[in-house]
Amino acid sequence: MTIIKDWRVILLALLFVVSVAVLGCSSMLDAVTPAYVPKSASLYVDPCDGHVITTLLLAKELRTEIGHKHRDSQTDLRRKAEDDTVKYADAIAYTDYAISQSQMFQDAVVGSDTNGIGLAQLLAGFAPGAALGLFLRKPGDKTPEQIEREKAKAVTDALVGTTKAVAEAKAVTT
Repeated sequence: MTIIKDWRVILLALLFVVSVAVLGCSSMLDAVTPAYVPKSASLYVDPCDGHVITTLLLAKELRTEIGHKHRDSQTDLRRKAEDDTVKYADAIAYTDYAISQSQMFQDAVVGSDTNGIGLAQLLAGFAPGAALGLFLRKPGDKTPEQIEREKAKAVTDALVGTTKAVAEAKAVTT
């Protein structure tokens, strides 16, 4: 009977220690409480090493890790959105500047509501007169036949002059 009594005391003491540990220590209680979190949830935290969560303690740790990962992702997205906003503003500013410069050039050449006469309009009146002037003969202008005769005479005179210069050079050297 003493063995049975000792066995009961040991069992009672062990049960008491386990119950105090389980009831008194929440992390130990969480470690033995079953829970099921599918692999897809842990893949959010670590896409390469997702695993099934089977205890409450691991589920709570996963919940904390998911929160950290989400916060980091949101921070990265906010930074990317800020970067995109700056790039967008720069692109719009460059484009608006180019448009305004081109519009000013166009207004100067063609004219606009504020600048009634443009360079093209000024030249529009000059161009027909200049073109007409090319086709009209003025007093003293030479015909194409006269120009050809003068060219031929100039070539002949140049050859005669060269021949005379060569003859004179020979005479001097001899």
